[in-house]
Amino acid sequence: MIIREVPKEMLDALLKKAKEDREREVLLHLDKKSYNVKQVFDENKQIQILQANLIGETIFDEILKEKNIPFRRSNSMSSKFSHIIDDKKINVKVLRRNVEVLPHYFVELNHNVVNYSDVDIFVFASFNVVTNKITFVGSISKEDFFKKAKLMLKGTTRNGFVCRDDKYEMNIFDLPKENIWF
Repeated sequence: MIIREVPKEMLDALLKKAKEDREREVLLHLDKKSYNVKQVFDENKQIQILQANLIGETIFDEILKEKNIPFRRSNSMSSKFSHIIDDKKINVKVLRRNVEVLPHYFVELNHNVVNYSDVDIFVFASFNVVTNKITFVGSISKEDFFKKAKLMLKGTTRNGFVCRDDKYEMNIFDLPKENIWF
């Protein structure tokens, strides 16, 4: 695992970018006339999710540069991946938490991610909103994730938490131990 503190300047800059990206996303959906009230339910939450993912992608850039791993960034908002390494398309997934990540915690993906045809590898991180630290917990191929992960249906309860949406989840401990990035 790699743990990094996220500087306040970066947090502020990425919050601004998240707001701008969210505004473009809303306008894009409005143009397609596919946007509805349910999708706008909690704009702040959507912006916080975007900010966390931008933090993860930005810190992942730094890690790759430090390790001299060549990569390219995707500049398309419509692509489901953020990085390309050795022709593998990487999706950085960040879960926001109020506590430090522990090995018995889970990584999760929304059930729609199974349809991401342009992603080869998921990199998982946990962003602690109290300490402003991000912990990269591991990575796994898309194929292996969906072989090992468990589908949790909306309303399912695990350890006192109720799933708000259908999602796939996997224990952090079950992520592959060999990892070229961490």
